[in-house]
Amino acid sequence: MVERKFADRPGWSRIIEKEFKTTYFNERDFKGWVSLLKLNKVANPLIKRMGEKEICIVDNAYIWLQHYPEDKNYCITTMYDNNFKIVQWYFDITKNVGINEDCINFNSILHY
Repeated sequence: MVERKFADRPGWSRIIEKEFKTTYFNERDFKGWVSLLKLNKVANPLIKRMGEKEICIVDNAYIWLQHYPEDKNYCITTMYDNNFKIVQWYFDITKNVGINEDCINFNSILHY
């Protein structure tokens, strides 16, 4: 099943106030796009169960950092809490990634 996702999470009613930025890197160790989604204010936290643990992945002042390597079929999302501690990271196997000046979108085939 292919799921279209957008890095800036438009229309996600949980998010009341956010900041979103993208930039392109052309470095030896990474070539591609990176997006930063700062969740300044949310209506309510999002807590996910991972095995025996419950992990909060969305709350006020949380940050989602996403890496979209050029010419690759995956992207990586790292979620930070309001103390800049990594609470979760995951990757999506992608069919393709779409880039424009305002947003990054991708078709996720598999989510880990």
